[in-house]
Amino acid sequence: MPIGGPLCGADRREDIHRFGQLQEDWLRTPLQLPHGLPGSDTLNRVFRLLDPKAFGECFLAWVRHVRKQVPGDIVALDGKTLRASMAEGRPPLVTLRISNLKLFTVPELTPCAWGHK
Repeated sequence: MPIGGPLCGADRREDIHRFGQLQEDWLRTPLQLPHGLPGSDTLNRVFRLLDPKAFGECFLAWVRHVRKQVPGDIVALDGKTLRASMAEGRPPLVTLRISNLKLFTVPELTPCAWGHK
């Protein structure tokens, strides 16, 4: 959730939680969530405890590990905001496509609607 949400435009913990709710079936594929999805308050507590530098180093190490597991391929992330999707005061819809990743396949996550302005 903390990685996929921001890739889809979620920039607040509430938005990241909403991303998790919209993508719960997919998240349960690689994850065991015996207590359900973490709520926005739980996400806030975790984010406050994270050391940004250490998290960045760990994230980069994970990306490098994934890259080594898929020789010859590049992980492509493509996010798009759908035109005219903010009609009638609704937040825009965002799609995210992840391709060329052999470890797991996410053809498309859509829509990701956020309640912020």
